[in-house]
Amino acid sequence: MRQDLLTKISAIFMALAGAWPGVVCVVRQAFMSPIDRLLSAHGAWCGAPTQPALTLLGHCPACWTGALSFVAAAALARFSLKPRPQRVRR
Repeated sequence: MRQDLLTKISAIFMALAGAWPGVVCVVRQAFMSPIDRLLSAHGAWCGAPTQPALTLLGHCPACWTGALSFVAAAALARFSLKPRPQRVRR
């Protein structure tokens, strides 16, 4: 039962890792001024005004850092806690 809970938590973290770049895009666009939107037209997919050398597959470093953090949290949730050994009664 405990392993099932850890698997579900890990799956939630993986879903958050996939959604992170979209969330960054929505939040960044919501707080940009019109001039910032104009300047970021040639930036990353999420709207970050970065140099083309800093983008990887169309995403800025903030997208990759957030997504990888959620992947690491998923791995910790799934593999860090080991099942308790059962006691043998005599």
